[in-house]
Amino acid sequence: MIRNIPSFNNLNTLLANKLTVDDLQVEVEYLIKDFLVKNALYIFFAKAGQGKSWLMLSLAIKLLQENLIRQCVYLDMDNSKAALKNRRVDELIEKYPDLAYIHSSKIDVSSKNILESLSLEAKQNENCFEGVLFIFDSIRDFLGSSDMNSDRDILPIMAQLKDLREAGATVIFLHHTTKDSDGHQFKGSTSFIDSVDVAYSLTSNRNENILSYQLMVHKDRLSVENTALELDTRTMTLTSENFEFSSLSDNEVNFVKSVQEFLQSVGADGVKQTDLLKAIGKSSDDKTARKYLKNFSGEMWKSQQVAKENNAIYYFAIDLPNTPNLPDQMVA
Repeated sequence: MIRNIPSFNNLNTLLANKLTVDDLQVEVEYLIKDFLVKNALYIFFAKAGQGKSWLMLSLAIKLLQENLIRQCVYLDMDNSKAALKNRRVDELIEKYPDLAYIHSSKIDVSSKNILESLSLEAKQNENCFEGVLFIFDSIRDFLGSSDMNSDRDILPIMAQLKDLREAGATVIFLHHTTKDSDGHQFKGSTSFIDSVDVAYSLTSNRNENILSYQLMVHKDRLSVENTALELDTRTMTLTSENFEFSSLSDNEVNFVKSVQEFLQSVGADGVKQTDLLKAIGKSSDDKTARKYLKNFSGEMWKSQQVAKENNAIYYFAIDLPNTPNLPDQMVA
């Protein structure tokens, strides 16, 4: 069906096409809870070598396995065929026929023309991309001669991606960060991030075949959260982790878990710092343990100082009510 796009020539025509309550009877549908929303436009940006393409490929497989999408159209104009062979893309496209892997080596038109054609199809056919995940790897390869730093050049490209979203698709495009950034500043025009529903920066660590990702929300028109994911590149199995722990060392993780477990056991009365350290096998003068208690206070647990007990510090589990059974002499 061709989408009905009215032309506006006066205020009455405009008002006749205003939104109604019925138009907004929609619900946010998660493909991955608190992370990936169906029928939304995403940017993932990171420094080179962080495993963006690995993550996107594993996301596509996970969603296909769970029948959450009907097709993934992966448009790869960045990676070489040797790199794809190394990722066993040949095995994956044979195993998952609904993974349509489009590569620059088999396309005789410009990448920019591909996006323009998809946009036109979306405008002409309502909901034609319902249930489709588009992945653009990476967006710079779909700009043609457009200036990456120019709002005037980037806005029409973002509008074309929005057309795919309006036709029912979930759209992800990958982008790079500036060379001198800490991994949280993308290249080019602010129109990249202004135009999307959700923006994530991505960092990762690799231990042999395990890639551990930390994804930080930079923009959220929709309800999403910072997310940690772990990918086994041998099996292409993607699992979620506790984001709070994902950037901690093993020693920090073990310490935090020990403290949290003990604080849960003592309940709303809390526990004095010296008693807490003793309970988890630390001495009261352990500088590292005391530093951890201070650094993670407010994030992993609550702390209060008791003025009439020589400013002794008490600790409480983070998920207790806002007004636990605190002694009257306690001060923040």
